[in-house]
Amino acid sequence: MTTVFDDERSNRIDPQMLEVCHRDHLERYAFALNYAAQKRILDIGCAFGYGSAKLAAVAQEVQAIDLYEEAVQSAQQQYQRANLRYSIMDGCNLQFPDASFDMVISFEVIEHVEKPQEFLHEIRRVLRPGGMAILSTPNGLVSAANGQLSDPTHLREYSPSEFESELHRAGFTAITLQGQHLSEGVWEVHNMRSRMAWLDVLGVRKLLSSKLKGQILGWLVRLRFSKPIEEVASAKIDKSLDNAFVQIAVCKV
Repeated sequence: MTTVFDDERSNRIDPQMLEVCHRDHLERYAFALNYAAQKRILDIGCAFGYGSAKLAAVAQEVQAIDLYEEAVQSAQQQYQRANLRYSIMDGCNLQFPDASFDMVISFEVIEHVEKPQEFLHEIRRVLRPGGMAILSTPNGLVSAANGQLSDPTHLREYSPSEFESELHRAGFTAITLQGQHLSEGVWEVHNMRSRMAWLDVLGVRKLLSSKLKGQILGWLVRLRFSKPIEEVASAKIDKSLDNAFVQIAVCKV
């Protein structure tokens, strides 16, 4: 899976950054838990493992993969369970036999992948007949409403109809799209990160640790709202795609 490995992905390594910037990501894993009981699950783009560990609490087995070596090493140190395995692996070249999993999860990855059909076909290959995939990606009608991608490392941001069409082309069926709606606090974090990413032409952010970037963003949000991020942040998921920043697809093979 040729992807752009970037500040957005590496931010998820550090718990401080997670709490500030990725409360919406945590909610997506909470959503996936509704389908995860006693399943054999593959988590593509696991970052530092916090979501994979949540899945492993109810799943039969979780294989968690990421191309980012530092993320996998951190996950192995911080989030261990007997039924959870981490690997550095390419999502377009999965090292698993056909029909290995009941469920594949991949959150906020496909927008970074150069060949999305190759990526989706690999997901289908490793799913057993009747298996389920849960994937999320920004809703381009909202995230790129001004004509600019929400992150310079994204290769595309799909509208809901484009995302559904991409999944159909790969052979997925019974596709249901749901929307994730960000509160004012989470919107503000996304906007801050997007502005910093587009304006940072010299790449200064790459010189800062993910922990420091999390602390800076946390300070900016508290300055903006005069209260902790926990009090202004939510990212609920429901059936409406209207004004949803993120779209989540639940589909079968």
